Amino acid sequence: MLLMFAFLSFIPVVNAEPGKWPAYLFKKPGYFGFSGGNWIGAWFWSPPDGPGIEGDWEIPHDQYSFFRTGWMVADYEIEMGYDPGPPYQYNLFINGEKIGMKRWVWTEKGERIFPDGEFRPYKARAWMWVVRFDPYFFEQGKDYEIRLQFLVKNPYYGSPSNKWRTYINHLEDITLDTFFEYWYGEAGLINDQHHTLHVY
Repeated sequence: MLLMFAFLSFIPVVNAEPGKWPAYLFKKPGYFGFSGGNWIGAWFWSPPDGPGIEGDWEIPHDQYSFFRTGWMVADYEIEMGYDPGPPYQYNLFINGEKIGMKRWVWTEKGERIFPDGEFRPYKARAWMWVVRFDPYFFEQGKDYEIRLQFLVKNPYYGSPSNKWRTYINHLEDITLDTFFEYWYGEAGLINDQHHTLHVY
Protein backbone atom coordinates (compact mmCIF):
# COMPACT_ATOMS: atom_id res chain seq x y z
CA MET A 1 0.00 0.00 0.00
CA LEU A 2 1.35 3.38 -0.90
CA LEU A 3 0.49 6.82 0.29
CA MET A 4 -1.21 9.38 -1.90
CA PHE A 5 -0.77 13.00 -1.12
CA ALA A 6 -2.24 15.93 -1.66
CA PHE A 7 -1.75 20.15 -4.41
CA LEU A 8 -3.54 22.79 -15.56
CA SER A 9 -0.09 23.27 -16.59
CA PHE A 10 1.19 23.04 -20.15
CA ILE A 11 4.81 23.17 -19.03
CA PRO A 12 6.59 19.98 -20.12
CA VAL A 13 7.12 17.35 -17.46
CA VAL A 14 10.68 16.99 -16.23
CA ASN A 15 11.62 13.41 -15.41
CA ALA A 16 13.93 13.44 -12.43
CA GLU A 17 16.10 10.53 -11.42
CA PRO A 18 14.45 8.02 -9.07
CA GLY A 19 14.15 9.68 -5.70
CA LYS A 20 15.52 12.98 -7.05
CA TRP A 21 14.01 16.40 -7.60
CA PRO A 22 15.02 18.95 -10.29
CA ALA A 23 18.29 20.76 -9.56
CA TYR A 24 16.81 24.26 -9.94
CA LEU A 25 14.85 23.76 -6.73
CA PHE A 26 18.13 23.64 -4.81
CA LYS A 27 20.16 26.12 -6.89
CA LYS A 28 17.70 29.02 -6.61
CA PRO A 29 16.57 30.57 -3.31
CA GLY A 30 13.04 30.40 -2.06
CA TYR A 31 11.87 26.92 -3.10
CA PHE A 32 12.38 25.51 0.42
CA GLY A 33 12.29 26.85 3.93
CA PHE A 34 16.04 26.24 4.29
CA SER A 35 16.71 28.47 1.24
CA GLY A 36 14.56 31.38 2.38
CA GLY A 37 11.12 30.35 1.15
CA ASN A 38 7.85 30.41 3.07
CA TRP A 39 5.53 27.51 2.33
CA ILE A 40 2.04 28.45 1.18
CA GLY A 41 -0.06 25.47 2.17
CA ALA A 42 1.05 22.04 3.26
CA TRP A 43 2.87 19.00 1.92
CA PHE A 44 -0.21 16.81 1.92
CA TRP A 45 -3.76 17.10 3.16
CA SER A 46 -4.08 14.98 6.27
CA PRO A 47 -6.60 15.26 9.11
CA PRO A 48 -7.53 17.60 10.59
CA ASP A 49 -6.45 19.73 7.59
CA GLY A 50 -7.27 17.20 4.87
CA PRO A 51 -8.82 17.67 1.43
CA GLY A 52 -12.01 19.67 1.59
CA ILE A 53 -11.01 21.39 4.83
CA GLU A 54 -10.69 25.16 4.60
CA GLY A 55 -7.35 26.30 5.96
CA ASP A 56 -5.84 29.61 7.00
CA TRP A 57 -2.21 30.15 6.05
CA GLU A 58 0.17 33.01 6.79
CA ILE A 59 3.34 34.33 5.09
CA PRO A 60 5.47 37.50 5.28
CA HIS A 61 5.24 39.96 2.37
CA ASP A 62 8.97 40.72 2.07
CA GLN A 63 10.38 37.22 1.59
CA TYR A 64 10.24 34.47 -1.02
CA SER A 65 7.26 32.17 -0.83
CA PHE A 66 6.38 29.02 -2.70
CA PHE A 67 3.47 26.69 -3.32
CA ARG A 68 4.21 23.01 -3.86
CA THR A 69 1.94 20.00 -4.05
CA GLY A 70 1.74 16.61 -5.67
CA TRP A 71 0.06 13.28 -6.17
CA MET A 72 1.84 9.98 -5.53
CA VAL A 73 0.48 6.62 -6.55
CA ALA A 74 1.75 3.05 -6.80
CA ASP A 75 1.20 1.12 -10.02
CA TYR A 76 -0.69 -1.38 -7.88
CA GLU A 77 -3.27 1.23 -6.91
CA ILE A 78 -3.89 2.08 -10.56
CA GLU A 79 -4.15 -1.60 -11.54
CA MET A 80 -6.67 -2.24 -8.74
CA GLY A 81 -8.82 0.70 -9.85
CA TYR A 82 -8.27 2.81 -6.73
CA ASP A 83 -6.88 5.60 -8.91
CA PRO A 84 -7.37 6.52 -12.61
CA GLY A 85 -3.64 6.94 -13.25
CA PRO A 86 -2.02 9.76 -15.22
CA PRO A 87 -2.50 12.27 -16.70
CA TYR A 88 -3.25 14.52 -13.73
CA GLN A 89 -3.64 18.29 -13.43
CA TYR A 90 -3.37 20.61 -10.46
CA ASN A 91 -4.88 24.07 -10.93
CA LEU A 92 -3.89 26.83 -8.55
CA PHE A 93 -5.97 30.01 -8.39
CA ILE A 94 -5.14 33.08 -6.31
CA ASN A 95 -8.07 35.50 -6.03
CA GLY A 96 -9.58 33.78 -9.07
CA GLU A 97 -6.46 34.16 -11.24
CA LYS A 98 -4.91 30.95 -12.53
CA ILE A 99 -1.24 30.61 -11.63
CA GLY A 100 1.08 28.53 -13.83
CA MET A 101 3.23 25.97 -12.05
CA LYS A 102 6.30 23.98 -13.04
CA ARG A 103 5.77 20.25 -13.09
CA TRP A 104 7.99 17.18 -12.78
CA VAL A 105 7.79 13.46 -12.08
CA TRP A 106 9.94 11.31 -9.85
CA THR A 107 9.83 7.58 -9.22
CA GLU A 108 10.36 5.37 -6.23
CA LYS A 109 10.88 1.63 -5.93
CA GLY A 110 10.95 -0.55 -2.88
CA GLU A 111 8.91 -3.03 -0.89
CA ARG A 112 5.74 -2.36 1.07
CA ILE A 113 2.82 -4.15 2.63
CA PHE A 114 -0.11 -4.03 0.21
CA PRO A 115 -3.83 -3.82 1.12
CA ASP A 116 -4.10 -7.60 0.76
CA GLY A 117 -1.51 -8.00 3.52
CA GLU A 118 1.30 -9.22 1.26
CA PHE A 119 4.77 -7.67 1.50
CA ARG A 120 6.23 -7.35 -2.01
CA PRO A 121 8.06 -5.02 -4.43
CA TYR A 122 6.26 -1.96 -5.74
CA LYS A 123 6.87 0.97 -8.06
CA ALA A 124 5.42 4.39 -7.41
CA ARG A 125 5.49 7.71 -9.22
CA ALA A 126 4.90 11.20 -7.91
CA TRP A 127 3.66 14.08 -10.06
CA MET A 128 4.76 17.35 -8.49
CA TRP A 129 3.84 21.00 -9.10
CA VAL A 130 5.60 24.09 -7.76
CA VAL A 131 5.61 27.87 -8.16
CA ARG A 132 7.84 30.43 -6.41
CA PHE A 133 6.84 34.01 -5.64
CA ASP A 134 9.35 36.86 -5.29
CA PRO A 135 9.42 39.09 -2.21
CA TYR A 136 6.67 41.75 -2.31
CA PHE A 137 4.57 39.73 -4.79
CA PHE A 138 1.90 39.64 -2.09
CA GLU A 139 0.73 42.86 -0.48
CA GLN A 140 1.25 43.33 3.22
CA GLY A 141 -1.95 43.25 5.29
CA LYS A 142 -4.00 41.70 2.50
CA ASP A 143 -5.85 38.36 2.45
CA TYR A 144 -5.87 36.15 -0.64
CA GLU A 145 -8.26 33.40 -1.64
CA ILE A 146 -6.38 30.22 -2.56
CA ARG A 147 -8.17 27.56 -4.58
CA LEU A 148 -6.53 24.24 -5.41
CA GLN A 149 -8.23 21.93 -7.87
CA PHE A 150 -7.07 18.38 -8.63
CA LEU A 151 -8.22 16.98 -11.99
CA VAL A 152 -8.06 13.51 -13.53
CA LYS A 153 -8.85 12.36 -17.06
CA ASN A 154 -8.86 8.58 -17.43
CA PRO A 155 -11.94 6.42 -16.83
CA TYR A 156 -11.95 4.80 -13.40
CA TYR A 157 -14.26 3.31 -10.81
CA GLY A 158 -17.00 2.60 -13.34
CA SER A 159 -16.88 6.02 -15.00
CA PRO A 160 -16.36 5.83 -18.78
CA SER A 161 -15.48 9.54 -19.01
CA ASN A 162 -12.16 10.54 -20.54
CA LYS A 163 -12.66 14.27 -20.00
CA TRP A 164 -10.91 16.39 -17.38
CA ARG A 165 -12.91 16.37 -14.17
CA THR A 166 -12.35 16.96 -10.47
CA TYR A 167 -11.02 13.93 -8.62
CA ILE A 168 -13.54 12.25 -6.33
CA ASN A 169 -12.50 9.75 -3.70
CA HIS A 170 -14.43 6.54 -4.47
CA LEU A 171 -12.89 4.38 -1.77
CA GLU A 172 -16.08 3.99 0.28
CA ASP A 173 -16.82 0.64 -1.41
CA ILE A 174 -13.29 -0.72 -1.18
CA THR A 175 -12.36 -2.77 1.87
CA LEU A 176 -9.28 -1.05 3.22
CA ASP A 177 -8.22 0.21 6.61
CA THR A 178 -8.78 3.85 7.57
CA PHE A 179 -5.18 4.62 6.61
CA PHE A 180 -6.33 5.34 3.04
CA GLU A 181 -8.81 7.99 4.16
CA TYR A 182 -5.93 9.74 5.91
CA TRP A 183 -4.37 10.42 2.50
CA TYR A 184 -7.28 10.43 0.06
CA GLY A 185 -9.64 12.31 2.32
CA GLU A 186 -13.10 11.26 3.38
CA ALA A 187 -14.87 8.84 1.02
CA GLY A 188 -16.94 10.67 -1.60
CA LEU A 189 -14.90 13.85 -1.23
CA ILE A 190 -14.48 16.13 -4.25
CA ASN A 191 -10.88 17.36 -4.29
CA ASP A 192 -11.51 21.07 -4.84
CA GLN A 193 -10.00 23.03 -1.97
CA HIS A 194 -10.44 26.60 -0.77
CA HIS A 195 -8.09 28.32 1.67
CA THR A 196 -7.25 31.82 2.89
CA LEU A 197 -3.73 33.27 2.78
CA HIS A 198 -2.95 36.07 5.23
CA VAL A 199 0.05 38.27 4.37
CA TYR A 200 1.83 40.19 7.13
